[in-house]
Amino acid sequence: LLISRMAAMTPRGTRRKMSFVDVKKAHSNPPCDQDVYFRLPPEAGEGPDKCGKLRHWLYGFRPAAQAWERRYSQKMVGQGFTRGQGSPVVFWHAERDLARVVRGDDFTFCGEDKDLDWVERLTTEWYEVKVRARLGEIREMTRRSMYWGGGSRGRSMASSMRRTRSMWPDCSRSSS
Repeated sequence: LLISRMAAMTPRGTRRKMSFVDVKKAHSNPPCDQDVYFRLPPEAGEGPDKCGKLRHWLYGFRPAAQAWERRYSQKMVGQGFTRGQGSPVVFWHAERDLARVVRGDDFTFCGEDKDLDWVERLTTEWYEVKVRARLGEIREMTRRSMYWGGGSRGRSMASSMRRTRSMWPDCSRSSS
């Protein structure tokens, strides 16, 4: 979805880019909205008749993933994103022509630089994140130009592939 959007031109004739953002400790971000108690370890210094109550979900608790999904969805919808009906982890911001896909604690955005800057800034305000990468425009490259010498770059890529192939043994043959 995002790669095809990245390859297509915007209505203004510009290309989109992709941004990869990783949220740290994502499942411990949402507050625990249930009464969940746990036995305190001996090093807590409390007696055996004392227990603790979760304030935030811990990774591995079943409701943690659902609470995380609710939390990031509310924040995105609050900023003008529309949540996908067919896939609830896909979001779309019509005004900014910005798309987003979520997988666990990894956010992938596709849009123009100014919009990616905006959404990265927002995400940084909400969570502790690491912006992993931003990929630039995809240029059209046909199989012909890549492998059969449709230009000087094509010939050099094809010869480079032949050199690389000759350096490695043929793994398809069994050596007995």
